[in-house]
Amino acid sequence: MIAFLASLLGSLAGFFGQWMTKKAAIGTAALTALAALTLGFWMSIKGLINGVLVAAPGLCELSWLVPSNTAACVAVVISATVVRAVYDWHVENIKVLSYIT
Repeated sequence: MIAFLASLLGSLAGFFGQWMTKKAAIGTAALTALAALTLGFWMSIKGLINGVLVAAPGLCELSWLVPSNTAACVAVVISATVVRAVYDWHVENIKVLSYIT
């Protein structure tokens, strides 16, 4: 009887060990993917901002209504919105995939 209980306890511990190892591996992979995705998002936004700064007019070139780089500013706002939507979509996909397993 004791041998049976020891065997049962050993197999139960093995099962929980494998389950926890799988969860830890999935959590680490999800964390790595989120870190890479966040770094890519940050670099994209930083690149967009730097692109506008290069095309920024000087202080004496500012007009009263619309600056000369209005088209670039509008393009950056639209691009940043798209980048944020793609980022949010990927983050949700990673969350769903990490919860499924």
